[in-house]
Amino acid sequence: MGEWGGVTIALVSSCLGGTAAAITRYLAGNTDPITLAILRWAIGFCCVLPAALLLRARWPQQRDLPAVAALGFCFFGVFFVLYNIAMSYTTAARASLALATCRSTPWWSAPYSASSR
Repeated sequence: MGEWGGVTIALVSSCLGGTAAAITRYLAGNTDPITLAILRWAIGFCCVLPAALLLRARWPQQRDLPAVAALGFCFFGVFFVLYNIAMSYTTAARASLALATCRSTPWWSAPYSASSR
């Protein structure tokens, strides 16, 4: 895949993320945050698990499973519940901006992590 393929995938991903924020904002007034988080997690799980099985992705080692489970709980449980609560108090545009900031954190923290090894 060339550079344009990567750019196209990034654009589609951004469009889907923006759509998800708008839909979450729309639903935030009509349902509770935990239901929204479970729905989002279940849809993601149903998409990722078949792809991981088909591609024969490596699973975490046994000793890493507690840490992986804790990170998964924090991201898919706590983060999305708090995000859904926040969506009921603000606009979709502001929430998307805050989410974009959170998602860019690894990009500016990765060089620091690599340099401290």
